[in-house]
Amino acid sequence: MKRIIYILTKPEVLVLFLLVFGVVLVVFLYPNEKTYTKEDVRAMILDDLANKYPASQYNNSVEYGILEVNKTENGWYVKAKVSLYNNTPCPELVHLVYNYPKTNFVPEPPKRIVYDCVPCYDYTKCTLLFKEQAIIASHTLPGTEKVKSFLVSNPHAVPSVLHPSGYWIVTWHGENETVVVNMSENGTVLNVR
Repeated sequence: MKRIIYILTKPEVLVLFLLVFGVVLVVFLYPNEKTYTKEDVRAMILDDLANKYPASQYNNSVEYGILEVNKTENGWYVKAKVSLYNNTPCPELVHLVYNYPKTNFVPEPPKRIVYDCVPCYDYTKCTLLFKEQAIIASHTLPGTEKVKSFLVSNPHAVPSVLHPSGYWIVTWHGENETVVVNMSENGTVLNVR
């Protein structure tokens, strides 16, 4: 049996090398982009929020949420929220916007919505839109003196919040007793019991 051996010349080796290099370059520069579903994006953002705002740094009292997810021409627009210290009298609320994958997992600067234990910065036009505002209002608005006193004698009390149409119900749970505050969305205390 005869073997035929073909020996490449220098120009042929160069052409072959450039061809292989070109294919490898195209594969690395233009990889098959994975298509993500809305659920994939939600899960990735929630995971990123849990890494950026670990519960252990906020008294294990953090809630993460997605407010909006929209497919765009270049990826996804995601508006998310993080509620911090939400089992305390003074929770905080932060909104974040992601443009994925354009900015990867680097959101726009966080927008502080509720902070400094103030439910509204303009009490003449106070609208309680978020549960964090309702929690703070339940012990800072005029007419909540009973709640303030309750919180002094029950420093580990924890709030729970309901939001039926048009008003808020904040219940403070102490060791042996509770106090309930009903407020309208416009920041008026309806009753404390």
